[in-house]
Amino acid sequence: MQLPRRPDGLVVVLAALLGAVVGVPVALLLGAGPEEPSILLPEAAVALIFSSVACLRLSAQPGRRTTPGKPPPRRKERSRIMTESRGPLEIDWARVEQLTGPEQGELSKILCTVFPRRSDFARFLRHRLDRVLDNYVGDAVGMEAAVFTVVEQAQAAGWLAPLAAKAYAERANNPLMRAWAEKYRSGAPATAGGTLPAGRGSARLTTDQQIKAVAQAFHNPTLADGVLARAGLPRERRPPWQEDLTPEHYWQLIHDRIILGAAKDVTWRRVLEAAHENLPGNPNFEV
Repeated sequence: MQLPRRPDGLVVVLAALLGAVVGVPVALLLGAGPEEPSILLPEAAVALIFSSVACLRLSAQPGRRTTPGKPPPRRKERSRIMTESRGPLEIDWARVEQLTGPEQGELSKILCTVFPRRSDFARFLRHRLDRVLDNYVGDAVGMEAAVFTVVEQAQAAGWLAPLAAKAYAERANNPLMRAWAEKYRSGAPATAGGTLPAGRGSARLTTDQQIKAVAQAFHNPTLADGVLARAGLPRERRPPWQEDLTPEHYWQLIHDRIILGAAKDVTWRRVLEAAHENLPGNPNFEV
């Protein structure tokens, strides 16, 4: 409930003093003459009148609106309220899922800023995405390299949009995070050299669909080894092709090992690129 406007206590005191300073001299001028003894009763009455008029005039000025039992909001609180009043942004998450290398680097730098410590980023991944940072990078890896690796692996595995969405929800008041979200809001023009249109090639498939497409095209050890060698995954890092494994199950194992960092600089996206190089006519592998 909002209380009506009223002057602060300091304003009332100043008004009373102003009325007294002006009212007493005026009352003395209008009061008793030199042949009559002066009494202060009329002067005090006139001073009180001037004080009341000044107080009423000043009380008409806008004062603070307060709620009973709640102090006025501080500067940071007002800033938060103003930010929230602008409302959430509608972000084009399909564009986010297809970030280029430079765009991944930009997002990684922002994440390093909003989560300055490794423990902050690890806690964010665990609490908001149910993922463990140590599964992607070791303790010896620096913060910037760790964040970039997670961003890269997230895109390869198809969870970059949830990662960015949770980070934006967690740090929506951060100006860098807000500016990044503005850049990728729905309807915003793509930057030069930006992402591929949504729905093209492997981008239109989910991760499970991508794995199934690769398994159908490279369904035996010889074909699989050719693609993995082109992608740069060492033979000793590949699971053995066992008779009881279906092609889809085998490629699921490959995908999981890559996500867990089986080889440096090898991503699931690179596997799709290698598949496209081997089968350029297959539209499922265009990246």
